[in-house]
Amino acid sequence: MHDQRLVTESAAIALYLTDLFPERPLGAPLGDPRRGAYLTWLAFYAGVMEPAIAARFAGQASPEIEAMDRRIVSALEAAPYLLGDAFSAADLMLASVVQFSRAALPEASLIDEHFARASARPAWRRALAKDE
Repeated sequence: MHDQRLVTESAAIALYLTDLFPERPLGAPLGDPRRGAYLTWLAFYAGVMEPAIAARFAGQASPEIEAMDRRIVSALEAAPYLLGDAFSAADLMLASVVQFSRAALPEASLIDEHFARASARPAWRRALAKDE
């Protein structure tokens, strides 16, 4: 809840907060050339990754799972982060999947390296300390 506004769903919360705080370098504000890619990754998380991960845990094979695997690995082959050289809330979403269910993603060292970069961030460490 923020200013009497209820925002739910991970991707919506990420977008809401990064738009609310455009001075923070975690989003791609309106007019930023990365905005389209940023919105695409947030929608990909909610619309493709979550269902594909659920299918994988249910033991189901599907083209969506294979497409998800290829898309993530391909993005990380091109750059260290999903939007290029800068960490974003989209990377936070991917890293959260790795943290809670690494087996849901393909076996690729690029994913583990991405997680290592994300989890080494001071803000990540501060957030984890709040859970202790």
